[in-house]
Amino acid sequence: MIILVSFLVLFSISSVNASEKISATPNDYFTYYGYDQPAAETHSFAIEVDSNVYYISDTIANKLALYSSNFREIYNEVNGKNIRGNHQFENDKYFDFEYISGQQVGFNRDAKVITNIYDSNGNELI
Repeated sequence: MIILVSFLVLFSISSVNASEKISATPNDYFTYYGYDQPAAETHSFAIEVDSNVYYISDTIANKLALYSSNFREIYNEVNGKNIRGNHQFENDKYFDFEYISGQQVGFNRDAKVITNIYDSNGNELI
């Protein structure tokens, strides 16, 4: 019984939190993390919305590159290159996304990572 209770407590502590849809606008900025940044070990891109950072997985980055010309330009420019530092660039499209929190990204143990992305009409980007 003690083992079962311990397992349930551990599971509830390590579980992730789902959230509502967040809207990104052209007022928001993307960040590219160069190879020398801790976040780049798992995520090369993020977007900041309302002072919150949401990390973009490679799968989501591929979808976003097909949707956003600004993102595509930077995505293609940095792909396969060794670039240092953090670089911010403007978002040019309205889109919504969902995320999970409680993820490890660099030194951040409670990072928010985008799981789904939707165009301005609410259609999921595939």
